[in-house]
Order: sequence, then structure tokens, then C-alpha cells
Amino acid sequence: AMIMTLWPWLHCLCCLFSVAGAANLRLDVDQATGTEYNISVDGRLWLQGADLALTIGGRRVSARNKTLVLQKTSTSSGADQLGRYQAQAFEYAAAAAATLVVFEFRAYPQHIVFNMTLPSGATRTNTTFYRGTLVPPANPASQFPRFMASSDSLFSKLGFLSWEGTMCPATSMTAVPVADVSPVARADTGPVVLFSEYNASAVVLSPLNEFMTAQHTVSAAELVFGMGGEVEQLPPGFSQAFILSVASTPGLHAAMYAWGSKLRAWHRSPAKMPDYTLQQLGYWTDNGAYYYFYRYKPQFPLQPQQSLEALNREFRNNNIPVRYYQLDAYWYECNGWNACVQDFSPNKGGTSSTGAGPYFNTTRLSELSTLLGPEKTSLYFNYLCPNNTYEPEFRFVLDDGLRFKHVHPDDSLRFFLHLYATAQAQQNLGGTELDYQSTTYNSMHHLRTNVSAASLWIDGMAQAGQQTGVPIQWCMSYPRYILETVKHAAITNARASNDFFSDSENLLNTGYTSLFYHSLGLMPSKDNFWTSGPYQKGPPLQEGEKHPDPFLHSVVAAMSLGPVGFSDRLGNTTFAWVNATCMANGTLLQPSAPLTAIDAQYALLKGRAPTGHVWTTYSNVSGLLFHFVLAMQLGKPYPLQRTDFYPQLDSAQEYVYWTWQCQQRGLRVRPAAASAPLVCKDFANEDQVAGENVPPSVPSGISNQTLSECSRLCVLTPGCELYVHATAEDKCWLVRHSTGVRPATDRSYGCCLAAPGPCLSVWNSTTASGPVLSTLGDAPCIPRFANGTSASQLMMLAPRVHGFALLGEPGKFVSVSPKRFSELVVSSTMLSVVVHGSVGELVVVNVLMPSGGVQMYHVLIPAGGKDTLLVVA
Repeated sequence: AMIMTLWPWLHCLCCLFSVAGAANLRLDVDQATGTEYNISVDGRLWLQGADLALTIGGRRVSARNKTLVLQKTSTSSGADQLGRYQAQAFEYAAAAAATLVVFEFRAYPQHIVFNMTLPSGATRTNTTFYRGTLVPPANPASQFPRFMASSDSLFSKLGFLSWEGTMCPATSMTAVPVADVSPVARADTGPVVLFSEYNASAVVLSPLNEFMTAQHTVSAAELVFGMGGEVEQLPPGFSQAFILSVASTPGLHAAMYAWGSKLRAWHRSPAKMPDYTLQQLGYWTDNGAYYYFYRYKPQFPLQPQQSLEALNREFRNNNIPVRYYQLDAYWYECNGWNACVQDFSPNKGGTSSTGAGPYFNTTRLSELSTLLGPEKTSLYFNYLCPNNTYEPEFRFVLDDGLRFKHVHPDDSLRFFLHLYATAQAQQNLGGTELDYQSTTYNSMHHLRTNVSAASLWIDGMAQAGQQTGVPIQWCMSYPRYILETVKHAAITNARASNDFFSDSENLLNTGYTSLFYHSLGLMPSKDNFWTSGPYQKGPPLQEGEKHPDPFLHSVVAAMSLGPVGFSDRLGNTTFAWVNATCMANGTLLQPSAPLTAIDAQYALLKGRAPTGHVWTTYSNVSGLLFHFVLAMQLGKPYPLQRTDFYPQLDSAQEYVYWTWQCQQRGLRVRPAAASAPLVCKDFANEDQVAGENVPPSVPSGISNQTLSECSRLCVLTPGCELYVHATAEDKCWLVRHSTGVRPATDRSYGCCLAAPGPCLSVWNSTTASGPVLSTLGDAPCIPRFANGTSASQLMMLAPRVHGFALLGEPGKFVSVSPKRFSELVVSSTMLSVVVHGSVGELVVVNVLMPSGGVQMYHVLIPAGGKDTLLVVA
């Protein structure tokens, strides 16, 4: 029986607010005590709330066990930055501590806010006590809201998704029902998504304020939100709120973006300040980079400054428009221990006090800048050495392990103003990276036990960045740090993956974490990447280090909206892939949103989710959406649905689609109806001898050709087969077999063309299912290796209007970017679009004509940086 039959209920605070196509959200609260509350979605009970509780005076008190005594109830209505609401409040007193606490339910059309206020504050609120760097998992100091599993609710059957830990990886890359969630006290709190199915209703729950000290715990039995269990006291007037949000359209993307917009509205989020590193191509020396100088070996022929100068000459000689250099944990004065900062000024050389450190710069940054040209730098910062040069001018807090120091929260603004001003004086600064945030939080109990310390520390840093014009990237952040960014203009991006040195986590985590970041207006960063691999010629910095997916890393970085910073060894850069990320002047060609995993990755319905990874993004050009799809490691082909895209594909819109790989191989571009589709065969892992890589032993083979030349010849030779050598990206062989059977002696890797086929296919408006993604080798291939390189497919979709389709730039990963194209107008007789670029840049633009043919146009960018391309049918 429904419990609402047992008490007088305040039914439907939100009056069953309903929006067309939206989940119907309903809140029912027990008017007598507020200790029982139900949340229904689409007419079904999802969550049952139970009790109102918190820790005061070292004692757990609750309404249910009468240690909280009800004083009065009240109802109200009004409007705030989230819209109009109706509210019910319950004021309780903790008799033993003589403390008042007010629990309020505030209902809006598409969200509910749970707010706890202590008018006089409270002491001894912690549920655990500091016992060194690591403490036992703490239960929340308060429990509001608290949802319990029951036979009446769908709670245990709902899908569960959250983000937790350093760099905020998703809790899963596949569907996990609440019933299968392992009990964990989530001290590193992120938003929680509960959903009935990937393409149906979903709710998002998270803190609405006090992010740095909020917490939740989750298990198959309950989901509890509240104040962190280490917070020792709360000031008078303290208020903490949590939000439950739904969206006006179904799906996980829609739910997350609706939730993010509400958090930003609540905090009146400022626009992010301009960030040079998010706009221009860079070269990085972070962990995983070939020249990660912190681990650089003194016996290497070129030392750090010499290496940068040599790289700069190589880039200039090959027209690679690097516009800044990221200098990692080696550029500043340190004592060689744990890379801590002794003085935020250039390390002038020598070895560390331990004798293990390398030689660094031999000049000041300003002089190095002159040597490198006008390029800017992005400077790394983590934490201070115990013997740093900034005391006693600023106060510092020693970490719990007595290893390093952080500026005291009260001095945060003054210190970071001094730090950033110092950096600006040394070099034209493009940005900064602040690292080791999770380490800072874990090792400084002051940030966890004081309710305002962590926020104050962050506020000072962010305000200093804004006042000095220095944008900030965060690294090793917990989800609570990411939530905090909604308040700050200077924190523009954060790492969404592990270091590039950890290859698989760096690549795959990005597409799942990016949705969390971007929903809050924060740009996700993939870290640095190599453009060739798996090994780079010369002595490796780390024995066995390899990066077998250079193409994928390049694409994911280009479509991340974060910094694009390649990090190859001198002489190992694939220039075509670097240039595929940007304009001739280094301006990044980005989509309108980052690559994110499709909602169907979390399908509860068996067989619906991809057996691998499918990510999408889009470019919005004058209201028309151009979509991009990246498929990786698919165990079997995956048929795309219109609902797989966010925003969903227009059901009345016709699209043309093609693959980047097909386009790069120079195949003739023809309408889909004009020829049979491209056919490829999977030869991967066939006849491969361990450790042996040899070219095809076929007399008719053409050896030692570049990939582009092989592609060109392949187009001209019907029935050809194109192979790429297993260890050399730049070598391939063109082979014809009259029998059509691959010789058993052929140990190369690649794919074959049965005939020169078209790149373009049509997805008409009458079909829900579209192209079938495959990375099994039956699609146009990219170079693959015997050592684990993933097969992949990068697909583009362009809307076809009045027979026209803007296909964009054939040599760019984001072929249609809002950075390149604007003011797109299409009629029955013409297509007009403004093309942007650097003065003198020649931009190649492909356009599908109403007749079915593809026209290639060359636009020479004049003074002013833009020109109009007019295409007449």
C-alpha cells in the first residue's frame, strides 16, 4: 500500500508540472513531519525519501527517533534564479544542543531543491576524526535528502552513472543498475544520474552549493546526500542545498545539460575568460611527451632548451603553426624533490640537490621566448617546497605528510596575484596549469574539516587569474573541484583523462568525462599526444613506452575543445595530422561541443549498446548541425540511429555521410546512387608471425610508396589492394591478385578495395537507421599495427538542403567548423557561406551540388580574414 494513505500529505508541491516531451516530475511530502517524501517520474515512483538527520554536538540526531523535535512548519512560494517554486519547510530543534535546523523542500517545474539551514550554526558536526593523511570513509554529517530502496519504488532497477576520483572518470562505460552498485562512501562527490533507459527519462542529483564539503553515499539499499563527514563545525546561517533535475527531452545528454544549466543559473556563472591555449595549436612537454624534461636523461644529445629550439626550427621549416609551448615540471627553481616549487622563476641549470635532476634552461624565459619567436608559454605549477622563498611574506599550510606546502586559504588571493604577476613579467603568458588537486585535498585535512577553507583557497586563485588575465587549467581534479568551476571565469578547462603516459586511460576516459565537464561550461582536456607511433625513433624516455593510437589521439584532441598539444620527438611528427587540427595560423578548428559517448553506451536493454566505443559531436553553423562520429574497438558492427546523436538528428532532414579515411585515400566523390558502396576485407592478425613484419611477397606489388601515392594509384587501379606495413606508417604496397585470394605468405596489414567506390552515401528522412559503423576492417582503414593499435572509423554527416550539402575541408578532422564557416545560407538556387582564415591562406571547400556531383572550391583569404563563397546550382 502507498504510504500516502497513512498520513495527511502535501500532495504535488510542483502540481504535476508537465512540459511537452518531458519527464513528469512529482514530489509528495508528509505535511506532518517531512520525514517521508516520494519522487515520481512519468507517473511511477522512483525514489522514496526517509528521515531528516544530521550530527550536532557529536551526536546523531533525527526526526524519526525524536532527537530532533519539530517546532513548526510553513509553506511559501516565490521565484529565484531557477524560476518559480512552491516550498514546504520544517523547523526542528536538537534539544540536547539547543540548535535549530530548517529542512526545506522547494519544487520547480523541472527540478526539486532540498535545502538545510542552521540559523545559529552548529559544532562537533563531524562523523569521523582526522587520523593522518588517510581517514576512514566518513558518512555524511547530514542526511537530506536520503532515498531508500523499497518494493514500491524503481530505485534498484534504475540505471546508475556518476563521476568520481582523480580526473573524474565515469563510474562505468556501460550500463550499471543501482542494484549492482558497490557500497562506497563517495567523498569525492560528483553528480549522480538515475535513468529508466538510455533514451528515456533521467534525473540528475548533485550539490547545488558548498561543493567542496558536500558528499554522497550510494549502495543498492540507499542513496544519501549531505555535508561531508569531516566538517567539524558550521557557521551561523549556514545553508546547504542539493538539486534533483529532469530535462524537457529524454536521454542522458539532455538530462546532464539541463542540470548544468541550472547550476550555472543558480550561481550566475560568468562567461569564461579568453584562453589562448584553447584557441591555438601548442607543443607540450607534460608527462607522456617525448620531451618530458622532468625525467630527461642527461646523456641525451640535446638538452631541454636546445631541444625546444630544434623543434621550433623544424616546425617553422615545415609550416607547422605552433603558437605556444607548454613548460612542465622542470622550468622553475625546485630542489629536485617531488618537483615542488621552490621559486616560480626559471631554473637556470645544474642538477638537483639529490644529484638526480637534469640540466634545464640556460636563459631566462624572456630570452627563451626570443629564441623561439613570438610564441607564448603555458606554465606548470603544483605545490610549494617546504623551503620555498615566499615565506614569511605569505602564510602556508604544511601537508599532513610533512612533504610540501600550500598557501593558506586566507592568503590565497595575495599569493596567486604575486605568482601570476611574476610569471607575466617573465614571459608573455598564454595560460597556467595547476596540478595535483586531489593530492592537495587528500593530504590537507584543513581543506576537509573547515567548511569554507577549500572554497576560499580556490576563490583566491581564480580571482587572481581573472585580475591578471591568466587563464587556468586544472589537473588531477576531483568532481567537487569541477562543480566549483561554475563560479569562476578564469578556470577555463580541466584534464578529463589520465596523463598521456597512461595511454588507454588517457584516450578512452575522455569521451565519458567530457559530458560532465561541458554541461557546466568547462572545456575537457585530453593532455598531450604523439602523432606517430607506437614507438618513436631514438632512445625512449621510459623503457617500453609506446603509444599505438596516434590517429585516435589526434582526432580526440582536435574534437575535445580543450588544448591541442602534440608532443612528438624531433623528426617524428606527422605533419598532415597536426595541420588537420587547425588553420594555417594555428587557430584550432573545433566543433561546437566535445566528443562524448553516445547515450546508448548505457543501454540497459541487452544488445542495444555498442560492443566498443561510439562517440559523437557536432558543429553548429548558422543553425545547421554537422555531425561527427568516432567509432573505436567495436566487437561487431553498430547501426547508427538518429536518436544516437545529441542533439538528435532532425527526422525530416536528409543527410550525406562519409568517412575521413575514405576521403584521405583520394577516392572519387560521387553520389551514393551512382555506384556500389566501398567494400573492404579484414586482414588484421592474419598470418602474423610474432615479432616479424614483412611486406607482401607478391611479384606484382609496388613497394616503398608513400601512403598518399598508394591511395592515388589505388583509385586508378580497379581491383587493387592497399596494404600498410605493420611497423611503418609512411610505407605501403599496392597489390593486385588475379585470384582475389590473399597469399598465405602475405603478413602485412591493411584493407583492400574491390573497386574504386564513392565516399558519399545518403541517409534519407524516411529511415531511422543509418550507416553501419565498423572497425573490423570492412570499412576504409587507417594504418594498423600488430602491437595493439585500434581500428577506428571517423564519420562525418552533413545536412542536405535543397540538394546542397556543405562538405567542408577534406584535409581537416573537423571538416565543418564554426571557426572556419559562418553565415551559411542555402536556397533552391544557391549556397552562400563566409569562410574565415589567416590572410593568404588557401582554403579547399567541397560542396555537394543538387545535381549529385561534388564541386571543389579554392578560397584565398584576403585582408580582413574572411571571404564569401557563393555556389550557384
